[in-house]
Amino acid sequence: MSVPGAELTNLDIGVVGDPAFPGFMWVDGTNAYTIKCEGSDIWNADDGFNFSYETKTGDFDVAVRQMTFTKTSQWAKGGLMVREDLTSGSRNWNIVNDPTSADGIPAQDGNGTGANLVECNARLAAGVASNTGWEPAGFARPTPAYPNAWVRLKRVGNTLTAFSSSDGVQWKTNAYTDWSTNAVPMPATVYVGICGTAHINDSATADPPLHYYTASFADYNSSFVPSTVTQPHTISVGKSGSTVTITYTGTLFSSSTADGTYTAVAGASSPYTVPSTTGAAFYRAH
Repeated sequence: MSVPGAELTNLDIGVVGDPAFPGFMWVDGTNAYTIKCEGSDIWNADDGFNFSYETKTGDFDVAVRQMTFTKTSQWAKGGLMVREDLTSGSRNWNIVNDPTSADGIPAQDGNGTGANLVECNARLAAGVASNTGWEPAGFARPTPAYPNAWVRLKRVGNTLTAFSSSDGVQWKTNAYTDWSTNAVPMPATVYVGICGTAHINDSATADPPLHYYTASFADYNSSFVPSTVTQPHTISVGKSGSTVTITYTGTLFSSSTADGTYTAVAGASSPYTVPSTTGAAFYRAH
């Protein structure tokens, strides 16, 4: 549905009855919107959610700030998505904010007080589950900073990167993927925009429906240009006697070989020390 005054088209995506009740989109101001929707989730083999989208050909950089949410479920979601097509089983990559748990209020479906995470999930092949995380192994998912829960998706060639931020200036890299490694690379033209789901549907006979997820978004920017560039993480190594000290910013990852698979070092904090007699090890910070 085309929404007057909006640069985005609003559409429910799912199988018949999911979402159970239609979603809506209001224009609150310049590049500011309120989304109201139901839907089972962006998770299973068929998604059930609301999508406010535009088409993008080639490179893009899109950002938005989520200000509010309704705690229909601790797994309700709002954020950004890039999608191959508008079918319920389309390949997609997203970065979404879950409800905060800070207020201690139980979700409407009774399943918790809020997952309190910024998630990056994907459907890597059409028709399979949409629940594959595309963050690096061992990545610690941050918490959404409402009313400044910024998320961002950037495509350069076949590389897609997801970011989160608490101010829209300094950005944390949450996930990245190379579409050229897929059996079928993503097309040049894709669908990009704001996604939302309640993780719950009312009965089709509900009158009125009680489980609408309502979220407000501001500062939607479909041609985002960062005002500052986040500095790369740093790492330095020093040896004193039989101890090696690693000082770093970000998250520490290690591998037994220089070109091997790097995984997060469990429980590490800077400065991190290891015995010099441990043997060869390679470290990165990001």
